[in-house]
Amino acid sequence: MPQQREHPYIWATWLPRLLTGENSCEWAIWFKAHHQNWAKPLSDFNQAEWLVRHTKLLKQQRREW
Repeated sequence: MPQQREHPYIWATWLPRLLTGENSCEWAIWFKAHHQNWAKPLSDFNQAEWLVRHTKLLKQQRREW
């Protein structure tokens, strides 16, 4: 169970993925800044495949606009 931090903070190493667009979930950074002692659940998520499909959709949307 995550515990709320008394004083929220962030590590500089959390920001590059968010700033480059590799990770677009601002909430994840907020959660890590405000909570501690949480266990990341196991996942079979294929990030490489998702990134390829996501980028393809973004390019398609950009062309349509």
